[in-house]
Amino acid sequence: MGHSGHSRVKLQAPLAWLDLRVRAKELLQEEALGPGVMALGVRVATITRFFSVDKKSEEEKAADRKSALTKWRDEENARLARKKEAEVAAEVKRLASKRPIGKPKKVRQAQAVLVGQEGEEGNLEDGGEEPPAKKKRGPYTNWFVPDLWNFIFAIVKKHPKNLYDALFSLQHNKKPGRLGSPFDKLIVQMLKGWFEKNEEGVFVLKRKVADCITLQNARKASHKPRPTGIFTEFLETFELVCKTLKGVKDARQPLDGGIIQGIMQGCIQQSAPEMFQGTVTGKRGEDVKFSVLKTFGKAFVRKHLGWMWRRVTTAASKLSEDWEKQGDETAYRVAALCKLHNIPLELVVNSDQTTIYVWPAAEQTYETKGVKAVQSLGKDEKRQITGMVNSTSSGSMLPLQLIFQGKTTTVVPNHVEAREAVRKGWDLTNLENHWLNQTTMKRFVEKVLDPWRVEKCKELGLDSSKQKMMWLIDCWKVHTSEEFRNCLKENHPLVHYFYVAANCTSKLQPADVVLQRPFKHGFRK
Repeated sequence: MGHSGHSRVKLQAPLAWLDLRVRAKELLQEEALGPGVMALGVRVATITRFFSVDKKSEEEKAADRKSALTKWRDEENARLARKKEAEVAAEVKRLASKRPIGKPKKVRQAQAVLVGQEGEEGNLEDGGEEPPAKKKRGPYTNWFVPDLWNFIFAIVKKHPKNLYDALFSLQHNKKPGRLGSPFDKLIVQMLKGWFEKNEEGVFVLKRKVADCITLQNARKASHKPRPTGIFTEFLETFELVCKTLKGVKDARQPLDGGIIQGIMQGCIQQSAPEMFQGTVTGKRGEDVKFSVLKTFGKAFVRKHLGWMWRRVTTAASKLSEDWEKQGDETAYRVAALCKLHNIPLELVVNSDQTTIYVWPAAEQTYETKGVKAVQSLGKDEKRQITGMVNSTSSGSMLPLQLIFQGKTTTVVPNHVEAREAVRKGWDLTNLENHWLNQTTMKRFVEKVLDPWRVEKCKELGLDSSKQKMMWLIDCWKVHTSEEFRNCLKENHPLVHYFYVAANCTSKLQPADVVLQRPFKHGFRK
């Protein structure tokens, strides 16, 4: 049984230990003076103090226990009260730091004023509480910039009677490479603050919001770049540089750091050559002689003209604003025709052509570090193969048509795999420039499309002499030509063709949306 060194034993000492204590006293008296006397006395005193008998009465013991219990209860209640206060303070701090939805309202702080005996305003005494610090506002999105507001206004105009539908359409419009939408933080209360219903129940822009937007656009249109730095004293030279640079850009001439540097040097030399004698502050704070560097020209057009370094783009067709509506109408028409002529999903086909490089070229490759000239075999390779990719609504793939470049049939593969592909229905042919034309399109219908219809009719137990099929194609000039349409009408009357809306293939044509990229990726592998 263990005992603490700070507590006293409350039980009576056993008789054996009492006899030991008596015997120890006797030995201490009989022992002569010697080196072990002091140690024996210490041991006897310790044993005596350890086994001392508690002579308190039962009432005193009960009072001590009650006092200890009361003290423990008080300490526990105080601990629980401190814990509760800390939880309340943490919750208040969390709610105070939480930013409300939307733009926060401005709250005026109350000002403490002391009035003197004569009615004059006095000053706060030293030592008074200072007003609380103003909290910083969270990130705020300016929805009225052209990139965002034009899209918001167009979507609300498209859904004029329901702002929830407009918000749903905005938040589901995601850009490639982004996880979310730019309008994820937009809420319907903001739209209600900008738009209101008219007498016809259509949401229109509020008058005050329209006036603010008009004023903002007018300010931006009238904004002129202001000279800074060394151009502060040479306003005419600054305007000449800006005018010349804008004229070169409007003429579609390429602009890079070297051209900008030359234009600025020429304008300064013509208008204010004394600028080259002036000094400016260098990177380390020292005074250096002014000169037009490439970095200075890039910084100038970025700061004063708002230009950025961009990659040159090619001319492309513009996506129609009502492409979603045209897509719905196309789907309804295809469904109605399939229902009218009892066309199964295996006979609803979409076709589109794509180009394949014979030798895949790349702009970058791995090379030894430090080598100046990096060469690649496929850098200048321009040979291509045109392929006609086809799929059905049931998910099946039709045989391919591949067009090789060459004047004779020797350019067409004739090895074992090529012969096996032809046996399975593939069409391998050649042209002088490998481009599709009337001849190759008619050949595709005869060699690939119509045989597919006949084969599927046999599998489904349908009459191939009467069963029609649906062929969805784009508005390419060969597809829409009168010669090609007459050919289909006379030679293949059971092939019912249907056009995808013009300038909407990137959104509505299945081959462009889901088929071309995995096809090219697999071919590259």
